[in-house]
Amino acid sequence: MAIATDTEYLSVLSPDDVKFDIHKKNANEVAKLYKREGKQGLQGFMSGSRVVSFDQLSAKISCCGSWLKFAEFVSGTVKLIDARFCHAPNCPMCQWRRSLLWRAKFLALLPTVREQYPKHRWVFLTLTIRNCQISDLKTTLKHMRESYKRMRQLADYPFDGYIRSVEVTRAYDWYDKKGNFIARHGLTWFYKQPESIRKTWKAKATDEVHPHFHVLALVPASYFGDRYVKHERWVEMWAQSLRVQYNPSVYIETIKPRKGKNQDITPENLEQDESGLIKAICDTLKYTVKEQDLLGTFEKDQDENSDWLKEYTHQMYLARRLEYSGILKGMSMSIQDENETNENLIKSGVEKTEAEEVKRILVCNFRDSLERYVITSER
Repeated sequence: MAIATDTEYLSVLSPDDVKFDIHKKNANEVAKLYKREGKQGLQGFMSGSRVVSFDQLSAKISCCGSWLKFAEFVSGTVKLIDARFCHAPNCPMCQWRRSLLWRAKFLALLPTVREQYPKHRWVFLTLTIRNCQISDLKTTLKHMRESYKRMRQLADYPFDGYIRSVEVTRAYDWYDKKGNFIARHGLTWFYKQPESIRKTWKAKATDEVHPHFHVLALVPASYFGDRYVKHERWVEMWAQSLRVQYNPSVYIETIKPRKGKNQDITPENLEQDESGLIKAICDTLKYTVKEQDLLGTFEKDQDENSDWLKEYTHQMYLARRLEYSGILKGMSMSIQDENETNENLIKSGVEKTEAEEVKRILVCNFRDSLERYVITSER
């Protein structure tokens, strides 16, 4: 084994893999927040007879992806072939790899869906509820799941199958440069504002969170005839199912037919998709909470961020974050039920089919001082 004499960075050799630098850096920051005592001095919590220790979570996440092994091919492409991931739900590195795995598995099933249900169409639905206190997140999500079950019993409910995920966003109070209160919203709303204005704003984190569902569903051709459900009716159905007296925010979008019906969307041709399906897939099969919210990027008080992360971990512990039903479940689409291993997080559901000659094998270690992966050895 020859030791590299000059510093060589993974992100320079393979610019697309700069994401490893970003997610590992964020994982280290999350580990620090778990380690931090915070204002409340939380050390962990009980789950049945098990003690969940924040110190142990910190140690686990800080070691995640500390080294990576890549194969560099003669063609110049680079592929991850070995690593040690921690599999913690709130680890930014694992959360990213997990979302890639889910997405690739789903894409692999699209040809089967189209073959068995050629006249069905995809729709993308987002269902919200008013903000809740983070200490009430677990009970709020339980209420939302029960409400969705009630909605499925309504005569107008049109889905033959769906994948449903949960997303939780942190609520911030936003202030202008003069200190005047603007609004209480999450990061999605913030980034929709003009950059020239929002770059002068300041934020203060609150104890509120905004849980919502993303649903990617199949509807029969009749949905676009007699069974069509207008937006106003979706709002009524969801409010009725939630048993609330206000109109919750609901977003519904029909995915337009893809150009070139004989072509399937694959991990290799994602950039060519113009149907809107990929955006819907990515919105559904992604993180449960943004990395910026896990880190508290807009909140300077790190003790506050530590307490928020710990309470969020407690509330979401063992929660099911992805569910599928109807004809999709009948097709045995086990996206999240498969045991998560290093191997499937390494592959992220994508197999390299073409035979390529390997130029060299690279071992990369993350250097905290540089916040980058450095190629430390090769053979």
